[in-house]
Amino acid sequence: MSSHFPRVVYGVVGILVIVVVVLTGIVGYFYTQGVQTLTTTVSETVTVTVTLTGNLTNTNKTSIRFEELETTNAFINRNTNNYTITVSYQNSGSTNIAIENIFINEKTLNIFWNTATVNGKPMSNIYVPQGASGQIVVSFPDSGNVKAFIAGQTVEIKIQTASGVYYIVLYNIP
Repeated sequence: MSSHFPRVVYGVVGILVIVVVVLTGIVGYFYTQGVQTLTTTVSETVTVTVTLTGNLTNTNKTSIRFEELETTNAFINRNTNNYTITVSYQNSGSTNIAIENIFINEKTLNIFWNTATVNGKPMSNIYVPQGASGQIVVSFPDSGNVKAFIAGQTVEIKIQTASGVYYIVLYNIP
């Protein structure tokens, strides 16, 4: 009988630890809701009463906002004198996004190809409201006989937002 006693004690201690962890979470929740006294009956024989003191009014209503820019499609076209990369996106996060920079193969757009344009203009911030979708069209005009890409090359398109988050698309040039 004595060999089972430590197992029983460890089991009871384990259950009590779980109860304390769960109660801590419950108390934390009710604390943020302004409840000062919480009585919980855990079983028929154990009653836990927690009394919180101090100013429990929660005047700071905070919400967690996150940015998420989904790339829904990406493709590269080649015409007689340039390459065009088109990235379709949707802002599925809970906040507005400002696209601040575009990198091609780890180089900023103006360093990778100084005559590149974004949506027909030199690169500037692109504002994407929450829930909006659209396209980024990057054009790379040929420079004489020099082309921005070659067939078979893998291109990494990295979109950087104002908050410093990167969204990456990989594409293989056909």
